Amino acid sequence: MAAAAQARTARSSASARVAAAPAGRFASPAIRAAVTRRLAELCGFALAAVGIGVLIALVTYNPRDPSLNTATSQHATNLAGPAGSVVADFLLQGFGLAGVLPPLAMLIWAWRIAGRRGIGNPWGRVLSTCIATPGLAAVFSAASQVAWPTAAGLGGAGGHLLQAAALDAAGGCMGQV
Repeated sequence: MAAAAQARTARSSASARVAAAPAGRFASPAIRAAVTRRLAELCGFALAAVGIGVLIALVTYNPRDPSLNTATSQHATNLAGPAGSVVADFLLQGFGLAGVLPPLAMLIWAWRIAGRRGIGNPWGRVLSTCIATPGLAAVFSAASQVAWPTAAGLGGAGGHLLQAAALDAAGGCMGQV
């Protein structure tokens, strides 16, 4: 009889604890914090892997690899494979040397995310990288006498277009430069 009374008391106190727990709470705050830290480290690791993959694709670029503007029957020699040859061709033909800016930014963001430092406004960071890459390409296109593996030159096609547009706009405002 005493054992039955203890069992009823244990059940009622357990149900009281369940009833006292806030609704929608699955894990304690300590567990949630640990899971959040591990997810941040995992996201940082994944972003670093993508950044390193793009850098490997850029370093092992071969202009004769199959890509969006090169049709060939040979296999891709790029260490990142056929996808790496397409990405490297796009970045180097479009932005030249400035094409290394996005993977370097990914590596820096990965380091900050994995170290739980945060990156502030992620959309602002992505937007600033998207603006800085063609701007840097335009600066690099001014140094077109340097030997470069693509016909587009050190600034890429986007750099040449942006530089020409900037010079035309400056010429319209200040006269011939």
